[in-house]
Amino acid sequence: MSQPIVAAVRVKPSTRLGLPRPDPVRIHTLDLVVPLVWAPIYYFFPPVSQADHPVKETILNLISSLADVLEHFPLLAGSIKYDDSGNLNIHSDNVGADFVYELRNEKFPGAHVQGLDPRGVDIGLPAPGDPLVAIKFTAVRAPILIVLPLY
Repeated sequence: MSQPIVAAVRVKPSTRLGLPRPDPVRIHTLDLVVPLVWAPIYYFFPPVSQADHPVKETILNLISSLADVLEHFPLLAGSIKYDDSGNLNIHSDNVGADFVYELRNEKFPGAHVQGLDPRGVDIGLPAPGDPLVAIKFTAVRAPILIVLPLY
């Protein structure tokens, strides 16, 4: 079995519409007390012919679409930061989103979905200054898989 090809890109919001960024949003103390729930969402797509729609083209389309989405939802392109009084806030500072793609030359592992999380961990808030959103695109022989973990 050959080694998978893995690469990561930081996707910044597009500036096509020139939308304003909102003020920072304070994270309430109760949000920090409640246990974290890791709820990954897996999207499965049927295999397509490489001749009709190459994986590279799919990856470029996903990156472009993600940049457009981040412009409409600027807080998703933000990061968590502490303010002067020690409160955690979500800043729409255009940090972007992490987009990781992996190309595996194997069949889909079925119930064994280890290694599909783009951050390599099962649970936890991003560190202050890190992007809030991370997406991983994994292409296997069949089907194509996209993982979007929600924290």
